[in-house]
Amino acid sequence: IDPDGSCGFTAIARGLKANGRFVTPQEIRFALRTEVLSNGGFYNQQAKENEAFGYCKKNHSAKSLAEAAIHSGHTGHWLGEKWGSMEVLAIAKNMGITIELFCFDKAMNRLRSYDLFNYGEVYVGLLFSGYCLGGHFDLLTDCKAL
Repeated sequence: IDPDGSCGFTAIARGLKANGRFVTPQEIRFALRTEVLSNGGFYNQQAKENEAFGYCKKNHSAKSLAEAAIHSGHTGHWLGEKWGSMEVLAIAKNMGITIELFCFDKAMNRLRSYDLFNYGEVYVGLLFSGYCLGGHFDLLTDCKAL
């Protein structure tokens, strides 16, 4: 996945394509926007709690996230920028899919799941690398031995 500021949205779109659902990264941005605007009270409360625990750098309102989410590219909104993995939860919930987030655990020398949002049968696995305030998403696919 290209590191173009839309890697998370692109990775989800490609994962859905592999499952026969054809959506664009921009449509996924709109799904995030729709979900947080439709359930703003829930997400605003969660954002306050996440800020208190240090899971996001600053509490952003549902409205500010919704406005930012539709802007793509290097200077646009990147997935997780404001609310961390809660943004992935919102996409999974709105689209009725399951998204699992992985990172590479150096101590264990393997991939480790760190979040699972189960809202449907269609599954998308994402690998996050980098720091929590800026990183990169790739799509995880099944690898079969030849």
